[in-house]
Amino acid sequence: MKSRRSRLAVAGVLALSVTVGLSAGAAQAKKKKAKIGGTVNVTKTVNAPIPDAGPTTFGVLDSTIKVGGKKFKGTKIRDVNVTVQTAGTSGASAADNLLARLTAPNGATTQLFFALAGHSIGPVTLDDESFNFLFPTAPPAPAATALVSPYQGTAQPSCFAVQFSPCVLSAMDNGGVTGTWTLSVYDFSVNETSNLVSWQLVVAAGKPYKT
Repeated sequence: MKSRRSRLAVAGVLALSVTVGLSAGAAQAKKKKAKIGGTVNVTKTVNAPIPDAGPTTFGVLDSTIKVGGKKFKGTKIRDVNVTVQTAGTSGASAADNLLARLTAPNGATTQLFFALAGHSIGPVTLDDESFNFLFPTAPPAPAATALVSPYQGTAQPSCFAVQFSPCVLSAMDNGGVTGTWTLSVYDFSVNETSNLVSWQLVVAAGKPYKT
């Protein structure tokens, strides 16, 4: 009788071990699957001067954010928003001298704004889905969709007056998320200067679409 009980106890322990092992393996697989993709949300404080333009050249300040890690490895861009803040350091219309562009890790570039008004900009979030537009001066009605100086809020990227690159952030969709993202802020007129205060990158990342 004692031998039979011992055999039953051993069998029970083995069965419990197998069940626990399977449960732990399933939990680990589920946990690993849940980590892939998500939202990149990085804010970088810069507080650096944007070089003033010369007689024949633009001044430019490049600031980078690097995205990496297993969570975003192999993921693709589903949506991009970027928030920018500048502060004028000389001249009442320093913001009128600035052009900003965002470049994704694969080289895709989007123009964010050009030749706005006033001394400083933002913080303004550039978002394709915003109902607002950036205006260099007070616009005609409907004023409800106008974002004017000092441009605090959300608005679509602006291609006012000139377009150096695509002017929608969706142009970056389906590119790789990981790598170096670059914000380039140009000064294209002499005498009035600005600082880049900070910028924020928000990227929705997902698995590649099945084809």
